[in-house]
Amino acid sequence: MEGLLEILPASLAFSTSVCVRVRLKHRLEFAPKRSPVTLVEGVAYDYNILKEEFSKTITATSKMFEVVKRDGTRQSLFAALNVLENEERLKEFKGGLSKLKKLYETIAPDPVLFRHMDEYTWLIEINEAYNKLHNRMEPDLAEYEEKTKKLIREKLIIGSLAKNLPVYEINSEYLKKLEEAGYSDDERAMEMRQALEYTLRINLETNPIYETLSQRLERILKNKDKMQLLKEMAALVGAINEVEGKAKKLGLSKEEFALLSAVKKYVVRVDDAEVVGFVKELQKNIKSKLFPGWHRKVQVLKDVEREVFDRCFRKFSGTVEVKIIASLSEELVKYLIKYNP
Repeated sequence: MEGLLEILPASLAFSTSVCVRVRLKHRLEFAPKRSPVTLVEGVAYDYNILKEEFSKTITATSKMFEVVKRDGTRQSLFAALNVLENEERLKEFKGGLSKLKKLYETIAPDPVLFRHMDEYTWLIEINEAYNKLHNRMEPDLAEYEEKTKKLIREKLIIGSLAKNLPVYEINSEYLKKLEEAGYSDDERAMEMRQALEYTLRINLETNPIYETLSQRLERILKNKDKMQLLKEMAALVGAINEVEGKAKKLGLSKEEFALLSAVKKYVVRVDDAEVVGFVKELQKNIKSKLFPGWHRKVQVLKDVEREVFDRCFRKFSGTVEVKIIASLSEELVKYLIKYNP
C-alpha cells in the first residue's frame, strides 16, 4: 500500500470518504517541497479518486502507442517495441505501467476497470515483450502482484508471446531461423541487435575477443543504411559462431581459449599452434598452485603473477616490447582468476 501512496497526488491525503485505510508509521511527502504532508494511521482515500487516477494514467501511457495498429500480430508487437527504442519514451512507459500496476491491485475487481481491461492487458503484453526481447528468456512475472498475474494467465499473454516473439539463441542456425520465421527487415534489425548485445554482454568477461566484437557492434549500429546494417550484423553473428567453432577446432576449453585470445591480442604475429602449446604448458604449470580463493592470498598472487610474466618474457621477448609483455601477463592473470576463483 505504501507504493500506492507514492503515486497519488498530495490532495488525496485529505479525502473524507473512508474507502481504503492505510497504515503508515513514517513520513511521506506528497505535497510540494514547501509544504510536506505527514501521514499517520487512518489516512483515507476515496475509491472514486483512485479509479479516476487509473483512467488518467492508462490514457496517458497508451497515448505513446496511438500510431500502432493493435491487431494481435507480431508486426503490431514489434511496432510497439519500436516506440520504446527511445529512452525517454521507455522511461515514461515503465513509470506509467508501474503506477497502473499498483492502482490495479487496489481497485480490482471493480467493474469500472472492465472498459480498461483490453488496454491494460495490451500494455502488460508490451512490457513482457520488451523484457523478453532484452533479457532473452521466458517471462517469470516476478514484477507483478497477484491480481495482475491472474489477469496475465487468463488472457494467455505468455502463450501469445511464445508464438509472436520466440527467443532465438545465436548459433549456427540463428540466421536460418530468422529467415524461416518471416521477419521483416525492421523486425530482423531489432531482434538481431538485441540478440547480439545480449550475447556479447554475457560473454564480455569470459574472453578478450568479445571486447573486440562488442566494439565492432558499436560501430555497426551507427550505420543508418538498413540493408548495410543487416548485412554487417549478420556478419557479426557469423564471427561469434566462428569464435565458438575455433575453440572446438583447436581442442581448447573456454579457459584455454580465453588465454589464447589474450595472447593474440598482444602478440599479433604468432601462429595459433604455437600459442596453443604455450597456453597448455602455462596452465599445466600454474594450475597446481591454484586453490579456491588463491588470488586473495597476497603472496600466492604475487608468485603466480611472477611466473606468468617470466613465462611470457621467455616466450615473446624477441617479438614484443617488455611493456607489452607486462600488459599481456596482467591480462592472463585476470583470466586465471576469472576461471579459477
